[in-house]
Amino acid sequence: MGFGPALAVPSITRRLGGKFFVGFVVTAGVFIAPYAMASGEYLASLASFLDSWSFMRGPYALFEAALPSAMAARYAVAGVLLFIMGWTTFQRYRPERSLLRIIGSCLILSPGAQPWYFLWILPLAALRANGTWLLITGLGFLGYAGFAGYQNTGTWDQPLWARLMLWMPFLVILGLDSARLWKERVPPAKSLSAPA
Repeated sequence: MGFGPALAVPSITRRLGGKFFVGFVVTAGVFIAPYAMASGEYLASLASFLDSWSFMRGPYALFEAALPSAMAARYAVAGVLLFIMGWTTFQRYRPERSLLRIIGSCLILSPGAQPWYFLWILPLAALRANGTWLLITGLGFLGYAGFAGYQNTGTWDQPLWARLMLWMPFLVILGLDSARLWKERVPPAKSLSAPA
């Protein structure tokens, strides 16, 4: 999830130009370099973290259920995210729209979404006046359900009711909004009846 916003770089670069890309590479390099230089195990520890990290799974759980292994699910989600990256680049969306679509997709398809991750999209949802994404930023607090168990046992098992209350309203409204937007985008088919 932490690298998810990087998927918006091609889309934003296409819109803002090469200076943005150079700025992104320099900034990312400055922030990543200390970690990479501190230990030769940076990439190995990152891979280990990505392999075992799981919390507040939403739609990602469907990929996990449908595919034979957790890694297959992660690769499938990566493919979907790359498709979304390509689509937003092709469409030349404004930067905030690209970021909302890509970071939002990363968030809902992530195997692990901490409650505060939902706040990452709050400014983007506000800029786009998108009520569906504003809803999930408000429901993100449900991720803290089960915290008392974590304090006692060290395991943070999120109750099913909390995951359902977080994901179901959001996914239903997102589906309805997507269907409405698709219907508005595609013109109705012309009648094939012959004139009288």
